[in-house]
Amino acid sequence: MQRLYELATLFNISVDQFFFPDSTASKTTHRRQLDGMLDCMDDAELAILGATAKAIMDARGQFGNR
Repeated sequence: MQRLYELATLFNISVDQFFFPDSTASKTTHRRQLDGMLDCMDDAELAILGATAKAIMDARGQFGNR
């Protein structure tokens, strides 16, 4: 179990992917990488990222993208 944990941590892979591959298939590599980066950020950095994401979503609505 310890080795499995170490490998999952090393490769930033959820252990759930091994036990429940169908339920985690919807998370792309990019999303998993972002999750890992978000875990390393403090509250101020997360606030900046949240504001940036909101601005992107607002711009989409304003310009009719997606």
